[in-house]
Amino acid sequence: MSTARSPPNSVEPAGACACDRPHECIDRRPGRYLVAVRLLALDDGVSASTGTISDRLSVTPASATEMVDRLAADGLLVREPRGDVWLTDRGATVAAELAWRRDLVRRFLDEISGDDVASRDATTDPEVAYRIGYHLPSDAVDRLAGLATDGQ
Repeated sequence: MSTARSPPNSVEPAGACACDRPHECIDRRPGRYLVAVRLLALDDGVSASTGTISDRLSVTPASATEMVDRLAADGLLVREPRGDVWLTDRGATVAAELAWRRDLVRRFLDEISGDDVASRDATTDPEVAYRIGYHLPSDAVDRLAGLATDGQ
């Protein structure tokens, strides 16, 4: 994976995921949970719990609990007895890569949509950007990062 991928105003994940595509490390749906835990901690400044995760992802608390337990068993999360959920180092690396890809795609789609509000609203949806970023191979992500940097 290339190391020169950080577009302006983004944080390159430290120790980027070594996979060419995230699906080599994690399925798309569980990856959403890792990104949610990361965003709750970084953006919202709150510790994650199955309740805050279910609210963030609009899933049932039972679904959030099941996925958190699965990710904890896979060594990507730690679930403390009092309910707090934290990313492991490996989970943080994968979550950072997925979030970075999502943000890069979202920014690129914002740039190409121009002033067309209807188009911009459709393309900047974080779930759409996440799905695209998840499936893009690293060379395509590198090219997007280059385009975003060149457009500054």
